[in-house]
Formats: sequence, structure tokens, C-alpha cells
Amino acid sequence: MTSSLVNIEIPLQYKFIEGGEELLVLFHGYKQTGHLFYECIKPLIPSNYSVLYINGIFPVPDWKDGEIFEGYSWYFFDPRVEKFIIDMKPSVLSVTQVIRDLGLESQRKRLVGYSQGGYFAPFVASSLTNVHSVVSVAARYRVDDLRVPLYYKCHCIHGERDQIVEYAGAKSAFDQMKELGQEGEFFSIPGLGHKMKTELFEPLRLLLSDDRD
Repeated sequence: MTSSLVNIEIPLQYKFIEGGEELLVLFHGYKQTGHLFYECIKPLIPSNYSVLYINGIFPVPDWKDGEIFEGYSWYFFDPRVEKFIIDMKPSVLSVTQVIRDLGLESQRKRLVGYSQGGYFAPFVASSLTNVHSVVSVAARYRVDDLRVPLYYKCHCIHGERDQIVEYAGAKSAFDQMKELGQEGEFFSIPGLGHKMKTELFEPLRLLLSDDRD
């Protein structure tokens, strides 16, 4: 098929919760919502943070037992052939525009992404200024597509029993980044897999309270 670029306006749903001077930007997983992700990690977020969570720009509703459940995606990737069907660029541009329109460009930022959002987060961070760190949860850094070392810290949290995004592959990619001079820490979570639950994100208590530059 032949493809063509068209300019259209689409609604981008987000919620900004004003709090402290630090800005926490959240990126949900595939077929999820920003609100779902926020509610999962809300108990771990210190009070000195403002929070921005956004829904992906591509609707991916889920049908279960005759009901439609809201869900979104940041991009579409076919792992069988290691190829993007729709790459990350439209979503990166959309997120950076929201941050700019809200006047948050100069605020110090930490980005946290889960699963698909964890793959996506460092690419958004590389398009922003004043990013302190990225935390990728249940995802793997795409080292070959990132200009490592990045100017911000890159952390990874991964369940040792993850069978969706294999633990060994995530750890290997992170080790490769460290060898290239990237700053950051890898947190292994024993006994947990890929499922989104607050226990998987426990290292955020430490990472969000870390004031070191």
C-alpha cells in the first residue's frame, strides 16, 4: 500500500495535578490509560511533585464480555519482524507540545513509563530539556536507537519472572548502556512478572526522593 502524510487535529487527553516544583510525567502501557497507571503508583509519589499523565494518541479499545474498555497506544511495533508499523515520532511531538503549552518546559522533570510507556519514555526525554531521570519499568531500553550516554539518568525496574518483556534481555540492554557510560541503576524484583501492581514499582520510593544531580 502507498502511504501519505496528512495534517489532522486529534484530541490528546491529559491531566495535570499541580503540587511541588518537581514534575513527574507518566506513560502508561499498551491498551491502558494514564489514570490507571497513576492510581497504581500514586502511593509512591512524594508530595513535592506535580504530576502529568497523558493518554496515548492512538485509541486501542478492548472488548471483553460485550463491554468496551478504554485503552490507548503510543506507537505500533511488530516484534515478529522487529519493525514499527507506526513509529514513536507523532506521540513524541504530541507529548512535547502538551508540556510546552502547559509552560512546563523549564521545570525539572522525571519520566516514568511502564511496559510500552517504558520503551517510549527515553525518546520523549531526549526531546526535552531539564530532565533529571527516566525510569523504565517492565521494558527494555532500545540502545541502538538512543544516543547513549544520555544527559539524564536512566533507571530500570524489572520483575525477574517477566515473560512478556524478558528479564534477561532488559538486563543485557541496561548493562550495554552502562558500558557506554550511561548513569543509572537496575532494580531486580524477585517473584514478580509483568503485571502492573504497586509492589513492582516499589523502587520509585527511592528514585523519586533522590536529589543527586
